Amino acid sequence: GQREFDLMKPGALFLNGARGAVVDTVALVLALDNGHLGGAGVDVFEQEPPPADLALLQCEQVVLTPHCADMTPEGVDLLNSGAVENVIAFLEGRIQNTVT
Repeated sequence: GQREFDLMKPGALFLNGARGAVVDTVALVLALDNGHLGGAGVDVFEQEPPPADLALLQCEQVVLTPHCADMTPEGVDLLNSGAVENVIAFLEGRIQNTVT
């Protein structure tokens, strides 16, 4: 929230590639608007896709990316191989990746 942003050094950059819900977006916008933060990089949002009227979308000192922070070559390879393994397991009648 606002308290946490106030504890950051003036001019600091805030980055979030974890989960959108862990950030108080209203407090982030306030910290950017009042100049306490120098900028932000945001890859995740509480609601995805973010609503068109989200105030964060209007902040000029923010870089927004579409939930792609894990799209490194290694991450893409892992995702692709996992998808292939799941399809093969399904076709072979093997139960895989169950949630209980």
